[in-house]
Amino acid sequence: MIYIARTQRVLLGFLMSSIILPHIIIKDFSMGFISYIQFATLVFLLAAFFIHYEFIMENDCLSYQIKFWKMPIYKKVIYPEQIIQLKFTTVRMGLLSV
Repeated sequence: MIYIARTQRVLLGFLMSSIILPHIIIKDFSMGFISYIQFATLVFLLAAFFIHYEFIMENDCLSYQIKFWKMPIYKKVIYPEQIIQLKFTTVRMGLLSV
């Protein structure tokens, strides 16, 4: 079985627009110190937009992979003899989760 998860793109889009829109509205495109920090944050958010996670369950192993587009960044493979304990938790998604 293969499970694929992507980053929360709505939240990333909101954060990117909160960085870009004030400069468009005010029409201030000067590159001061704070603008360099905003530009670096924008590049980080844009990169995070293309990251997705992949969890593969097979008969002989479990593997977890983080990919940027199609390129693997991180991969972890666990075999049954390495598993000591499994702990399951409930995760609620959404902005108003309690």
